[in-house]
Amino acid sequence: MNSIGIIEEDTITNTRKNLIKLSKEMDGVLKVTSKNIPVLAVLPWETFESLMETLEVMSDPELMKMINKSERDIEIGNILGWGKAKEIIAE
Repeated sequence: MNSIGIIEEDTITNTRKNLIKLSKEMDGVLKVTSKNIPVLAVLPWETFESLMETLEVMSDPELMKMINKSERDIEIGNILGWGKAKEIIAE
């Protein structure tokens, strides 16, 4: 299992026959093969949207700088408590 979900595998022929059923029951990723070679990935729309949002964030250099800085700050303990954060927001 990976962070996206369980990857199942099926042939393109079986996938075509079961497409309507798959659209209602999928909760992971389906690797579709033709002659034992992967040719498609079928995944729920929510998973696709999540992947696209992740790619969008990761392709923004400024946003990635801020995320990386925040992660470094957390690692070294450079953080604010909730009370202090509320004070700063209220200013």
